[in-house]
Amino acid sequence: MWNRVLGLRPLIPRENKHPEWHQPVAISNDRVFGILTVLHFLLKTVPPQSAWKGRLLNLLARYSDVPLSGMGFPPDWAESPIWK
Repeated sequence: MWNRVLGLRPLIPRENKHPEWHQPVAISNDRVFGILTVLHFLLKTVPPQSAWKGRLLNLLARYSDVPLSGMGFPPDWAESPIWK
């Protein structure tokens, strides 16, 4: 999934109703980062005790030599309210 543009893309909520999806970081829906953000949002809401975010962050740290930009992660992605 690294460095791939997705053919099927999730719908990202509109900015006028859900600005946290657009500011300060715009969540793009054409790379794996958009999918991971949607999954994180859902898992934060449905089972809030989920450890998924921690496992994902550990995986990214374990493979820190893999550039996140290829997966669509913007440089300041962790500043998005959705990821805080």
